[in-house]
Amino acid sequence: HGQQGHPEEALAAYAEVVRRFGDRPEAAIAEQVAKALVNAGITHGQQGHPEEALAAYAEVVRRFGDRPEAAIAEQVATALVARMVVLEDVSLTGQVEDLTREMEAIAQANSAIRTALNEVLNAMRSAE
Repeated sequence: HGQQGHPEEALAAYAEVVRRFGDRPEAAIAEQVAKALVNAGITHGQQGHPEEALAAYAEVVRRFGDRPEAAIAEQVATALVARMVVLEDVSLTGQVEDLTREMEAIAQANSAIRTALNEVLNAMRSAE
């Protein structure tokens, strides 16, 4: 991660990964695209740009929410939880409720994401 020192360069690199490889179906490549989007969301959040962060996280879910691979599901789960954190930070309570429903629907439809969501949430709880 080059997130700390040069966020603009990091964001450009993440965008380039998505641009070049975003349509590739292979799991290993899709995982890297998902990671690039998650990292872009994190970087936008660190830069005080919650709208861009939310858009990046939503894109992870849009692109990969139906993928069965555990590594990709982990990125989707991370994006869902990160969206929740950003929405709570900017006090968008109505959107938090909508996202909670969306998370439940995705978790119900995709067991890999359900498992990954539980792992991400448990890790967050133990870190508190």
